[in-house]
Amino acid sequence: MRILHICNNLSSFRGGIQTHTWSLSREMVQLGHEVSVLTGKTWLQQQKVHMQSGVRIIPLRYLRGYRMKGVRRTADDLLFNLQALYWLRAHQQEFDLIHVQGRSGILYAAFPYLRSTPVVMTLHGLTQQEHWHARAFKTDYSQPSTLDIWLHKLIARTGEHRAFKRADRVITVSRFMARTIALRLGERPGGLDVISNG
Repeated sequence: MRILHICNNLSSFRGGIQTHTWSLSREMVQLGHEVSVLTGKTWLQQQKVHMQSGVRIIPLRYLRGYRMKGVRRTADDLLFNLQALYWLRAHQQEFDLIHVQGRSGILYAAFPYLRSTPVVMTLHGLTQQEHWHARAFKTDYSQPSTLDIWLHKLIARTGEHRAFKRADRVITVSRFMARTIALRLGERPGGLDVISNG
């Protein structure tokens, strides 16, 4: 099967989503699948499509939002997802399955009339949890502007909800997350699959 994972910032391997995507991709290659990962690169980086551990890495050049003071987080999410949607509209027929990791590629999952390839979405967490975590543990996003927080919550939560309801399948990584998702986003046709990390 030809599988595409979408995971922004894969090269950093800093977060759980990046580690999850990379481990899953390598395991799928071992099972005989043809696996690709679409990941973000800055507009200035000239990296080409390349193979790494049997996985085809597709760098997606986009204008990084982190340089846009006052709305950096919202801008980065939105600009990556718009560029990913544009790329997917041109290349979706090259894959049998597209796997949206977190919010990376969320616009593709949210609008079924724009897609012709089945999409699976893995929810690792929700935007509300992310904002709480950033404030509690003083992460990179601990000092965003009030406008950025408001816009990010509005846009990201709307995208999460639409994608959750419209993806062909939705996976989450724990029973706790499944309960949290049911409370925050409600039920979905086709249910919610729990596949634990590890």
